[in-house]
Amino acid sequence: MGDQERKLIVELLTLYELEPDIKDIFVEGYNDKMFLDWYLSKSGCQDVSIYTADMVCVEDDILAKHGRHTGSAKERVVALGLELESNNCGNSKVSCIVDLDYDHILNNKNVSSFIKYTDYTSLDLYVFTPEIIEKFVNLVLGGFPMQVDTLVAQMINILKDLYYIRMTNVELDWDMKWIPLTRYVEYSDGISFRTSNFVKAYLSKNNRLIQLETFSEKLEALKSKSPQTPRLEIRGHDIFALMHAILNKHKKSLKFGSCEIVRGAFIGCVESTQLDQETLFSNLIATYS
Repeated sequence: MGDQERKLIVELLTLYELEPDIKDIFVEGYNDKMFLDWYLSKSGCQDVSIYTADMVCVEDDILAKHGRHTGSAKERVVALGLELESNNCGNSKVSCIVDLDYDHILNNKNVSSFIKYTDYTSLDLYVFTPEIIEKFVNLVLGGFPMQVDTLVAQMINILKDLYYIRMTNVELDWDMKWIPLTRYVEYSDGISFRTSNFVKAYLSKNNRLIQLETFSEKLEALKSKSPQTPRLEIRGHDIFALMHAILNKHKKSLKFGSCEIVRGAFIGCVESTQLDQETLFSNLIATYS
C-alpha cells in the first residue's frame, strides 16, 4: 500500500476532533484484524472499523519522537497510540491493540489510554487453553496417542524454552535469524526438545557460536524472571510450529501443509463466548457495544 493510500495521523486527529464517536481499532497485522472482526461481529458490536499497521502512515519523525527505534508493525501502532495521547485526542472509541510479547518481563510497556495490550503474549495465546486444545485434538485430529493434559504439559516445557531463547536474542540485540525446530523435537518417551543442541545450532547459523557463554548467561537470567504463567511466556507462532512438527510425526495422514494451516484449525475451535471474560475482550465489548 503506497503512502498516498495510507491514513495520515494529522488526518486522523482532525477526523476524531470533528467526529468523536467514530469507532476505530488499529492492530499489527491481517490475522489480528480478522480475529477481532470475527469476535466483534459475533458479539453484536457494529460500525467498528479495524485497520492494520500498514494502513496508517507513521513517519520516522513520529517513531523517533516516541522512542520507537524500528518500523515494525507493533512499533507503528504503539507510536500511533502515543501520538494520539500527546495531541489530546478526545475520541475514547479509538484503540491501538498490540501484542504483549516480552514487554511485561522487560518492563517495556507503554502507558497510553489508547494502547491496549493483549492479556497474554499475543492474540494467538487466547486459543491455547485445555478446552480448545481438547476440541482440536478430538474434532480436528480425531484423537491423539497421548492424554491431552500430558500433551499440553510437554508442549509448555518446550514452548517456554523457545520463548526465552527468542527473548535472549532481543535483549542482546543480536538480530539473529530463527531456525526450524523440527529436527530438535524428540518423540522417544513422550515429546521433548534438545534445547542445548538447538541453541548451539541457532548461534552457529548466525555466526555467534563463539559467544555461547554470553548467550547462555543471559538466557538463564531471563528465565529467572519467569512470571510462572505459561501464556505469559509462550510465543504464538511457536505453538503452531511445534504442533505442526508433532503432527507430521504422529498424524502424517492428515497432511497439515504448514504452520498457518495448523493455526487456522486451532482458531476455528474457538467460541466467542470463551473470550468474553478475558480483560481485553471485555473492555472491547464495553467500548464498542
